[in-house]
Amino acid sequence: MRPLLLQSLLACLLAPGAALAQTTVTALLDGQPSLLGWNQGYQSGAGSHIATLSDSELEYLSADYALAIDLFSDGLIRLYDNSGSGSMAGATLSLDFAGLGAAITGIALQDISQLGGGTVSATLLSPSSVSISFGALSFTSDAFPSFELQLSLAPVPEPASIALLATGLAGLVGLAALRRRQGGQA
Repeated sequence: MRPLLLQSLLACLLAPGAALAQTTVTALLDGQPSLLGWNQGYQSGAGSHIATLSDSELEYLSADYALAIDLFSDGLIRLYDNSGSGSMAGATLSLDFAGLGAAITGIALQDISQLGGGTVSATLLSPSSVSISFGALSFTSDAFPSFELQLSLAPVPEPASIALLATGLAGLVGLAALRRRQGGQA
């Protein structure tokens, strides 16, 4: 009886934070599927631009390894200058998140403290995709500098969590009634 209640409560509590967990991401660089994803061992080939979001893995490298892209389940996107040059040529990165638990409502610059110059802009393309454009970036360091953007997600509807909790509680009441009936027949 207690495990069912605990499972219901955990499902309700964990649902809001899991909007991006295990999401499949399709990434295009300048409109081309040229990125190398971690699911394919950063090797070129069909589907190498598609990866599963993982907080513990760097999702993408550009074909020349100069750009690294890291995505997080809380909506943080971090782009690294992986070249060691302290600069990055302009490009446009498009990210499409399949199977989201909540709609993307916006994208904003989060941390640009390592940028020395250049431009970065971000655009919401749809409730599941964004575009990040950057031009002639220079950084204040050559040691793998980065900049960050943050996705905003629509809140997970509370009624669904309440319905899940109510279903679990109804199951517990039914189980208790069944046990009482079985106890009375013995």
